[in-house]
Amino acid sequence: MVLRSISSCVVGGALALAAATALGADEDLTALSIEDLMNVEVTSVSKSSQRVADAPAAISVITQEDIARSGLHDIPEMLRLVPGMFVQRGNHLTGWSVTSRGFADQFANKLLVLQDGRTLYTPYFSGVYWNTVDYPIADLDRIEVIRGPGASLWGSNAVNGVINITTKTAKETQGGLIESRIGTGSSDLALRYGGQLDDQTHYRVYMKGRAFDDLQGLNEVGDQNQWQHSRGGFRVDHAIDEKNMFTIQGDAYYQSMSNGVTVGIVEPGYTHDYHSGANLLARLTHVESKSSETSLQMYYDRVNLRDPHLEYHLDTIDFDFQQRFAASSRHDLTYGLGLRFQYDTVGSERLDIPMVDPDSRTTYLASAFIQDTITLAPDRLKLVLGSKFEMNSFTGFEIQPSGRLIWTPDEKTSLWGAISRSVRTPGRWQEDSNLQDSSPAASIVITSAHPDSEILWAHELGYRHEFNKSFSLDITGFYNNYDKLIGEQTTSAGLEGAPPRFVVRNQFANAQHAEVFGAEVAAIWQVNERWKLRGSYSHLLAYVHNDLDNLGASDADMEQSYPQHQFQIHSYFDITKTLKLNTSLYFVDATGGGTIAGSPGPEINSYYRGDINVMWQPQPGLDVSVGVQGAFDANHLEAPYNSGTSAEANSSAYAQVTWKF
Repeated sequence: MVLRSISSCVVGGALALAAATALGADEDLTALSIEDLMNVEVTSVSKSSQRVADAPAAISVITQEDIARSGLHDIPEMLRLVPGMFVQRGNHLTGWSVTSRGFADQFANKLLVLQDGRTLYTPYFSGVYWNTVDYPIADLDRIEVIRGPGASLWGSNAVNGVINITTKTAKETQGGLIESRIGTGSSDLALRYGGQLDDQTHYRVYMKGRAFDDLQGLNEVGDQNQWQHSRGGFRVDHAIDEKNMFTIQGDAYYQSMSNGVTVGIVEPGYTHDYHSGANLLARLTHVESKSSETSLQMYYDRVNLRDPHLEYHLDTIDFDFQQRFAASSRHDLTYGLGLRFQYDTVGSERLDIPMVDPDSRTTYLASAFIQDTITLAPDRLKLVLGSKFEMNSFTGFEIQPSGRLIWTPDEKTSLWGAISRSVRTPGRWQEDSNLQDSSPAASIVITSAHPDSEILWAHELGYRHEFNKSFSLDITGFYNNYDKLIGEQTTSAGLEGAPPRFVVRNQFANAQHAEVFGAEVAAIWQVNERWKLRGSYSHLLAYVHNDLDNLGASDADMEQSYPQHQFQIHSYFDITKTLKLNTSLYFVDATGGGTIAGSPGPEINSYYRGDINVMWQPQPGLDVSVGVQGAFDANHLEAPYNSGTSAEANSSAYAQVTWKF
């Protein structure tokens, strides 16, 4: 309520000031042409700047245009805009589940997520706590998404995709920002100020608060899942000279959650769940020329959390060095070295039993990569060969090579193909599991067979073409072959001991292999100067095979965890230069509901989602929008993993003001 009151004051104050204050001009972020979009520079595919049209990978860029016109205000929700990406809302432990190209689960574990060069991947369960991923939305520069493996550059766990969230430089965020949103499901307020220490040094500081209301659950217990989130941070960019830039930035956050279930026991008023964390990153970049660049980065990250099942603390120290240079007129070489140390402690908050053994552990990851971009025919044909080499605490030495070929017969057309090998290393829970529930009547024991890494061999083909200034098309087909998928196997079940108790013994092991086929199609049509349409369709088929008997989740459960069909269409219509109407329609096919603790979840019905918003810019620098999200199917399940942690995604209305001064 306090946050909403503050937001209301900000909205009213901003509107009043707009009537009397002349604001500075601001760049129009909703006017990128098709040619502009094809020429957007991306870095995630090759760790160097290149046009989207020249990237030999299935890459999508969520620009400020997409963010502004979609009306979406949560970073995981924005990923719905990516063709084929599967986003599920409703789980109070992670907030969202996000993955691509198959194997959706409560803790999706085959997607690597980074923000400004810092990994957000949680090694305990091999996934991301999406409810902690946030930033002032107006200060996001872009979100680059590789659909498909990116392990030859980014390393293990970049199996089905890489999400690279990039914020703007301090120089790009000068002056003040007030960003306020009031909604029926959530409300937030962000404040930012950027300035100069001298002509070569720019900075910004920010604060943001959010409040999420209850989501309706599968039962009364599920209604108690609201959370509040606050964070703040800074960034300083110092231009040492024309060729050298030093950046230092950091963030800290605290999030409290209210849940009504603790290990299956209803406890109304239970409110002591929390997530907190802090990070500090420093980067030195030297740009010698357009084809020569060197960077050195290090960061420290601290994560703390407590929920009904787990108390977890993780410290990470990461060092990364990278250099790119032109070895000759035909060879553009990039190589890098990395070293990461992590120390964790794991406890069970509500369970009087151990979770993992040992309960504290220090792990390391040493890595190196090299990539050669070979020009076979100038401006027409390029071959990209590279590999990542890693040594980690759990599975030892890993090699992840890839080969990519791209042919650009003209500036408007590109065809590419790729073969890649990626691995997903076991999480801490899968490697060191030691759960021993010793109740009087029965016992469940979960241990680990110390599984090997999961392996993916991916095969991709892609085609892009800009037919004219009004229409472009992007098509990708892929075939993924997975081996050594980790599952939970029941090794024995029966009476043990004296007095006898029924004991079920499970273990994590390499239990399955799979084939996944799919295609993704995306198109942009500039109907006229005032109307633009964007859309995509994806199709996926999965075939999972059990290599061991007595698995907790059958092959059918895994096959049905990802929708076979998804499509979306977005309409951006400029009523006037300052008034815009934006509408979106999403369709997600039915799924089997994923798994939790090796057991299948209930089925999720297919659903349509409709979003609509109106944006008004009364003066440059001031943007006002109102909208509705989640129309057509107001209360649908997206992530029903079990009755305690599931919730329905509800329709919501909102009003938002962004004021830059």
